[in-house]
Amino acid sequence: MLDGSWQLFIVDQNDQRRAHITYNLVDFGAYAVPLDDLSGLRISDRKPALFLIEETLIDQLEEISDEHMAYYPFIAFSDKPSARSIVNALDRGAIDYLDAPEDPVAVRHVITEAARRVAFQAKRSTARLKAAALLKRLTRREREVLNGMSEGLTSRIIGDDLGISYRTVEVHRANLMLKLGADSAIAAVRVYLEAQDYFTRTNTDTSSPATLDAGR
Repeated sequence: MLDGSWQLFIVDQNDQRRAHITYNLVDFGAYAVPLDDLSGLRISDRKPALFLIEETLIDQLEEISDEHMAYYPFIAFSDKPSARSIVNALDRGAIDYLDAPEDPVAVRHVITEAARRVAFQAKRSTARLKAAALLKRLTRREREVLNGMSEGLTSRIIGDDLGISYRTVEVHRANLMLKLGADSAIAAVRVYLEAQDYFTRTNTDTSSPATLDAGR
């Protein structure tokens, strides 16, 4: 369950419903902040944030996300939503959607599951970022060798493709594994794939020497 290590915001212009949701969450041990809108909201960078927000207020959250250049995970809700409303909220990034969140057990379950997913995504994002930083330590030739390794090619085939000797490939292979802190080829390829995932998500041009080259 969420505790003081999280920032949980309950955003709803319906005073009675907002108070009801907040009371039930606090009763379950969660630390929740009730808000009628997001004007003047301050979000700490030291704690993960999660919003349980009434559907009509998602625009405000998107403005804050744009201002901080960050994605804030949220669960949308409303009374008797249409299928189109639910799909629209999910398309806009909602983790889940609650229909009239009056059942405290259901609300707790959805929020707990959302927090688990957010924590997992944060862990994956950290791993991708670390992998990208490690990959930038490699020379262009080491990255070319690692790319061949990721395709399952042998050192001899990589050497033929790059026009270098088998022994030179083995030297590059040993050096890149040392730089990546990898104790096996599989571990090195895992770092490579995590980094490529990061570059794809951030639209990084990996073909640019200025972007990745640590040397030759």
